[in-house]
Amino acid sequence: MHWDESTEPSIQELFMDFVNIHSTSGLSLSNVLISKLAEYEIPLRDCRDEEYDNGSNMVGEYQGVQSPSTKRWDILKKHCSIVLKKWTATRWESRYKCVKAIKDQLSEVLNALEEKLNALMIQSHLVIWLDILGQVKIVNKILQDPKMDLNASASSIGSLITFLEKYRTNGFENAKLVGMEIVKYIGGTANFKGKRPRNKKKMFNYESNDEYTISSEEAFCRDYFLILIDRATEALRVRLEYQSTFNSNFGFLYRIGKLKHQNDGFIKNCCNDLQNVLSEGNFRDINGADLYMELLIFRSIIDENATTL
Repeated sequence: MHWDESTEPSIQELFMDFVNIHSTSGLSLSNVLISKLAEYEIPLRDCRDEEYDNGSNMVGEYQGVQSPSTKRWDILKKHCSIVLKKWTATRWESRYKCVKAIKDQLSEVLNALEEKLNALMIQSHLVIWLDILGQVKIVNKILQDPKMDLNASASSIGSLITFLEKYRTNGFENAKLVGMEIVKYIGGTANFKGKRPRNKKKMFNYESNDEYTISSEEAFCRDYFLILIDRATEALRVRLEYQSTFNSNFGFLYRIGKLKHQNDGFIKNCCNDLQNVLSEGNFRDINGADLYMELLIFRSIIDENATTL
């Protein structure tokens, strides 16, 4: 690669290479990128990136999606008036609408399923998801506000974690009661479909059945509800931790107008801490002392209510 440097900065896009990707998890893509940068002798510390706001695709293991059977789709269209669409990974509200479409026409969906699944179990799924996604939708709208700052963002995520912790305690029973009312209204069976107990072969006649068999309701709560809540809570805690770290490093710059009321020592410490965060060995992106002097001058001319936005 070679280009002539000029006095005016410019953004240049250069084609480097085609890379065969065999794993699309976030870790695998990161390793491929780092190895390619090393191959072309491009220091990672000199790279700047554009954020990719599609965390569900970039975090964790990629799970493939198989196309559904066209026959099942024809059956569903025959019974349902509202089209059931696939949710969009980058639009939280689409999840809410998808689940709501099923809940509002559960009777038609049940006719299409033809007793393949238990009615109360289906309705409990929908009630649980609607409760969770309804809260996520509210928080997501708040986070999309252009005037949102880091403190309010962390507070919103924290409130969602608190909701999930409380919902873990009493959410299952409430969802079951709501589900039973709806199932009774549409004429379904208001109980969890049990599994046929397995008879274990005994070596001697005097052997007893010591194995405890849990009910279908207990299995649904343990294997679905609790796992769902725990995974969602853990994912939000990780995000809140990242947000808190980012806030501790850059928060004083986001609340730029409040620097008028901060003492010089606080601002100096924040600038030095930010320099350490943005440094690698002897290389650093900013000079803490220079930033400190600039902020002392800047705070005297900036409006108190000003933000970085």
